[in-house]
Amino acid sequence: MGNKIDFESASIPGVFIGKIKPHIDHRGKFYRLFDLNDIKSIVSKPIVEVNFSENKEKGTVRGMHYENIPDKNYKIIKCIKGSLSDYLIDIRKGSKTFLKKIVFKLFEDDNKLILVPNKVAHGFQTLEANTSLLYMHTIMYNKNFEFGLNVLDPKLGIEWELPIKNLSERDLNFKNVKKTFNGI
Repeated sequence: MGNKIDFESASIPGVFIGKIKPHIDHRGKFYRLFDLNDIKSIVSKPIVEVNFSENKEKGTVRGMHYENIPDKNYKIIKCIKGSLSDYLIDIRKGSKTFLKKIVFKLFEDDNKLILVPNKVAHGFQTLEANTSLLYMHTIMYNKNFEFGLNVLDPKLGIEWELPIKNLSERDLNFKNVKKTFNGI
């Protein structure tokens, strides 16, 4: 029994939205979140780490995180409970979409995945209490490669849907983008 994941390019190059076609029968639903055969034209590296993010309150913000590494790596994001707005900002030096923002709404039952390449900042805000996400990574976490942008930076112009709650000290202390910032 197989299912297929269809991918569509987003308005930032290298970002993709995957739509999972589940197998549904009288028992419920079954679907794969990762199938190398479906995704190998985009992501050639295996998943090496899987993380779970549980968020208790509506309005919780996490982000804007990015990895500054030379290899092409991805994180694959799936909302598995609740709903959220997922924000991406292209911070790649020389990119035609430099500092472009896109926002995706993800819901637990929408069968969507988002593929985010390194050097594209990622963050999200929960739209309801008890929202959970699954993250799959093609690179192991290494604090020396992870960075972030301040979610309140006016230069980024992020329009959060709800008042921000539960921002971590780490995320709050990320610096604003300087006027001379031209990417990573």
